[in-house]
Amino acid sequence: MNIYIDLNYANDAHGVVAIDAQAVVTFSPREGFDAEKIGELERDLGPYISKRLNDALKKGGAA
Repeated sequence: MNIYIDLNYANDAHGVVAIDAQAVVTFSPREGFDAEKIGELERDLGPYISKRLNDALKKGGAA
């Protein structure tokens, strides 16, 4: 199984200001994984990673 994270980002004069992540999980049917559960994982990972990265980009956070 491989998990790929594709990042799209927006920047301005001050650097990166927003990130959108999409996850793609590849696997072989021979591995026996549940394709529906893998699809759920892909749908959950993208927004989770986007939120965490965008939270990290916010200015004025605790150091």
